[in-house]
Amino acid sequence: MDYKLTQIAQASRGNCAQNQLEKGSEMKRKDIMFDPDEEKEKTYEEINVLYLQGKPVKIREHKSGFPAVTVDCEDIHIITDIISLEQWWEKNKIKGSNN
Repeated sequence: MDYKLTQIAQASRGNCAQNQLEKGSEMKRKDIMFDPDEEKEKTYEEINVLYLQGKPVKIREHKSGFPAVTVDCEDIHIITDIISLEQWWEKNKIKGSNN
């Protein structure tokens, strides 16, 4: 990586990660697919807090296929299952509508 690209990468972490992906190296993600539901929900809550602050969240199907998805938000990069993510979303959507 040349000096100018290094400066740009240091100025913007998100762009640095994108540059790495474009060059073929994969971003390191924490695999929480087999973690207990309580642990997954803590991670989903952390992401939700960032989302409510206006931070972008990207959810994509993982290359291994269904039900694995990748979720990226700020410094959180995880692999999880879409089923537990949807269950958490539904539970929290219902909580939010009761307030």
